[in-house]
Amino acid sequence: MLGFSLGAMAIVLAFPTTSMFKVLAEEGREDSYYIDLASKFVHFILFQTAGLMYTLVIPAKFLLLLDLVGFWLLTYAVLMGLVVAVSLFGTARLYNHPGSH
Repeated sequence: MLGFSLGAMAIVLAFPTTSMFKVLAEEGREDSYYIDLASKFVHFILFQTAGLMYTLVIPAKFLLLLDLVGFWLLTYAVLMGLVVAVSLFGTARLYNHPGSH
């Protein structure tokens, strides 16, 4: 999942080479749709990495608190995938808009 997320973020970062970037960047605003989409990817990748590092560093010892933290990291990372997917769908709708060309 992390590899696909990094690949998708690379595609999002390639947007500046398209004419659609002007629409997404909203004339360089700090709260533009482009920055919002990129920040969602960074957040998604951060929690996937945290979950992976947690499973590598914390051995399974049947401690309920540690198990709950690991479960929370996994659940949150998967749900963030849904958030990023919806954001990408919004980007596709912008591309598909008749006035965007």
